[in-house]
Parts: sequence; structure tokens; C-alpha cells
Amino acid sequence: MDKQIKILGIGAHGCDVFGRAGGTIARYIKNGHKATIVALTYGERGEAEISWKQENMTVEKVKELKKKEITEAAKILGADIRMMDYDDNPLVFNRERFLELVDIIRQEKPDIVLTHWLNDWLNWDHATTAEWTVRAVWSAARKGIVTKTPVHKVKEIYMFMPSGVSEEVVGFRPDILIDVSDMSELKKKFIEVFATQADSHSYFLETTQGYRGKQAGVKYAEAFVRFSKGVSSGSLKFLPLGE
Repeated sequence: MDKQIKILGIGAHGCDVFGRAGGTIARYIKNGHKATIVALTYGERGEAEISWKQENMTVEKVKELKKKEITEAAKILGADIRMMDYDDNPLVFNRERFLELVDIIRQEKPDIVLTHWLNDWLNWDHATTAEWTVRAVWSAARKGIVTKTPVHKVKEIYMFMPSGVSEEVVGFRPDILIDVSDMSELKKKFIEVFATQADSHSYFLETTQGYRGKQAGVKYAEAFVRFSKGVSSGSLKFLPLGE
């Protein structure tokens, strides 16, 4: 390993980064790199349907369930975790939250930021997260935007798979496919921790990464668009992140 890479994954809800980029992050951690996941919300309203079917359920009770799941999933993955509790559906940003996100980027000093696809309007919290993450990455490198921590310049932003297999709907055409076949058992372990989303396990473990695997010619893959190109090129490249 020539240089240790630091990855920062920023997701709208507790399971988002784990489900859409967890195999890629696992591969990097296995190879000696570091990762931190930021969950802007727990996903207590929109991503816990099983819990809401129980009698006398409350937002605070669901948050506690989600917090335990996220903590355990991060432990299994080997990533650090930061939970912001911004409330979901809708996820709303203001200047205070924006500057807090800028400061997290500066504190974590990532080489690479992973986040949602900008046009993932099938889940507006995802699109909101992507928009404000891009703004925060830009602002984190500028001295005139003052927070508690000195400036930091992120090298690359990669946007991970959106809701569903939805290229034609949201315009997601990946530039990069990462083979995560050998990470599938580990990913299964940390995804299955999310009992509040048991109805989504097969979606994360088979549907999306199986579909991307067919595109890449492997069993399972995760897909990304390199945001620094400005727009998706539509070309598929089987490349590691960071090159």
C-alpha cells in the first residue's frame, strides 16, 4: 500500500452508505485504508416500516432501534460512524447544519467522499444530501468559510447507486463498477443487522449489486459516478477508487 486512503461516506439515512457502497468500503478497509460513515438521519420515519407496524411505536423508540443497528453495522464493517440526527422525510438543511457538515469534512480529512446521486428524486432526502454534500466539499476547501477546523481539499467525489435500478428514471449511468463479490458475506452480516429494514435486505444484497455485477461481468458489484467529471459519461470502467 503506497498511501493510506481516507474515505468519507455521507448518507441521508442510517443504512444508505452501508447498502449502496458498503462492499466497496469493506474492500478498502481490508486493504488497510480508513473510512468514516456519516448518517445525517437515522431514517426513523421513511426507512423503518417494520417498526411502525408495532403498537405504541414512537419516533424516539425507532431512533433508538436505528442507532443500535447503525452502531453495530459500523463495528462489523470496521468503519467509524457519526450520526447527526437531523430527522428524515423531509431532511432539511439550514446554515448551521451546512457549516457542521463542512467542519466534519475538515475534521475527517478524506481523500474521497462518497454520497448519493444528485438526481435521486425517487427519495428526496437522497437528492438533498447529495446537493449539500457537494456544497460542503467545495466550502471545506475555502478559508473564507470559517468553522472550528482548518480547511481541507477533497480529491474526489463519487456518487453511489440511487434508489432502485433506475438509470432511465434518474439518469444514473455509472463511470465505475467495483467488484465486491468477495465482500458479499461481510456485507450480508452488516446489512442483516438492520432489522427495522428487513424488507430491504434482498434489495441491497441481491437486486442492486447483482444487477451491477452483470454489468461488470462479475457476481456482485457496486456502481459510482465520478462527480468531478461534471456529468455522467455513460461509459463503464472497472477501476478502483482513487485512481
